[in-house]
Amino acid sequence: MDSDKLVSVLENLGIDLFVQEKYKDAEEFHARAVDVCRKSQKISERNLAAALQGQASFFLKLTRLEDAERTNLEALELVEEACGEGDPKLAPFLAFRANILRQTNREAQALEIDKRIKALWKGTWL
Repeated sequence: MDSDKLVSVLENLGIDLFVQEKYKDAEEFHARAVDVCRKSQKISERNLAAALQGQASFFLKLTRLEDAERTNLEALELVEEACGEGDPKLAPFLAFRANILRQTNREAQALEIDKRIKALWKGTWL
């Protein structure tokens, strides 16, 4: 099985286990998906970022906000490096960041990110 398919299977198992409220097992599958991405030379940084974002979503659902923020920031940095600061592909990663900021009472920072997202969609960022 190639790395992309393995990552997809691991992430889907993690989601299924989460739905079944088997959080420890779900966390292990999400972590394994990220680990496979890190070790594979065939997986792009954008795919690693997507796996990290999946893991961040898992952490957010469990209200592990520090873990969610740390993981999301790593994913965001990878996408910025791969696509550039003005690419609309950043929008979902930035929206996730804004959500975390709001949940940790940092509304002013979240609003700045909202402005950046709007500029990305308009093509006026930078």
